[in-house]
Amino acid sequence: MGSLKDPEACMLNIHEEGHTVRVRLSGSQKDALGALKVQVKAVQGWHRALEHPKNEFSQQVLCETGAYMRVDRKTRAITVFGSAASTSRAREMISEELDRLSSADFSAIVPKPAVRSLINHGLAQLKETFGEDTIKFDMTSRRITISGGEEARHALDSIIRSAMRSSGKPLAASQSETACPICGGDISVPFHLGCGHAYCVACLRYFLLSALDAPDFPLRCLGNDGHCGVPIPIPTIHRFLPPASFNRLLEAAFTTYLIKHANEFKYCKTPDCTQIYRSTSSEAPVSLRCPSCFLDFCSSCGKSHEVLQECTKVRNTKQKRRSGRPKP
Repeated sequence: MGSLKDPEACMLNIHEEGHTVRVRLSGSQKDALGALKVQVKAVQGWHRALEHPKNEFSQQVLCETGAYMRVDRKTRAITVFGSAASTSRAREMISEELDRLSSADFSAIVPKPAVRSLINHGLAQLKETFGEDTIKFDMTSRRITISGGEEARHALDSIIRSAMRSSGKPLAASQSETACPICGGDISVPFHLGCGHAYCVACLRYFLLSALDAPDFPLRCLGNDGHCGVPIPIPTIHRFLPPASFNRLLEAAFTTYLIKHANEFKYCKTPDCTQIYRSTSSEAPVSLRCPSCFLDFCSSCGKSHEVLQECTKVRNTKQKRRSGRPKP
């Protein structure tokens, strides 16, 4: 702000009202306003433990560095706000914490006969002992990951062995056609999907809930040894999930769609700006303005507004070469 000749081109006003602090930006220079609005530093890495609402690490970062740490569950991104010195120290702290959390993780593949017992009893025991946010179970791959070091690893091994002992004899080939596609056992309280495959209600509910941790959309039927692949209807998903989980699942599905179509849909180039725009080809660049940070940029290359002229020149040059004659 100090480099601006006109002090009214970009103004920052802070008002304290008890425990509430209101920050108001105003002025005529929109690019400077946008830069003030999102002065952040991105941090590489992610761990599910950081998104838990009771995690106190963000407060620890703020107290020790003076930088504010923001965790975005949808995009699985970590950003820090503050001065250059404070954000640098905060990023060091976060990297160290991510390394510590990753080193405490342990993963295992759960045998299919043990899945039902794990869902009905084992997972609840593990979550009660080590915390709700320390367990991740991907129903599709049957991979379970737990945080907590050696103690958690031994507890998980014990739970899986116990589940195998209580699973009973494996089903014969003729019986497997009527077995639950998830746990492989006799179906308890059946629910039939439109494709005809039946599931245990508890297994299907947990499968839909687990999709929040391992988003792979659309969610598909796992029947016929995983070869069915018919998408599960949204009304069915809505029926099994509470409203908050259903909304999170929709957000995760939307984010996954953006990732799979990264060449078509892109995020605004300003750090931490969540606006999305549709990219165009180099043949048809358009000048866009972000409604959040006011950045002017080219829809083709995503760079600043000034570069749009360069993109247009490149397009005209290509057209001239194709036509074989100068453009009037």
